[in-house]
Amino acid sequence: MSNSKDTGGPAFPKGYSQHPGNGEMDFASDGMSLRDYFAAKAMQAIRSRNPRVFDATRTPKHVRYLTAEETAKMAYEDADAMLAERKNKEVKG
Repeated sequence: MSNSKDTGGPAFPKGYSQHPGNGEMDFASDGMSLRDYFAAKAMQAIRSRNPRVFDATRTPKHVRYLTAEETAKMAYEDADAMLAERKNKEVKG
């Protein structure tokens, strides 16, 4: 199955490099995608405002905390919005 989602490219690409002295080459590494990096940053912010509660007895009855799945979904929605805005800025110049 093809994944057509724009990932923004690599977040921390590492190009080929040659070791001084022996001339051996390191292979390039793309690392994580920019989309994953943005999502990780968004998830940190979401969790800092809405921590995951492991002890339900300490949760006030009127408060509902986000599940891990909801947090991940929100984080990737934020990441996709950041990538879209980034692309929009590049098009407008």
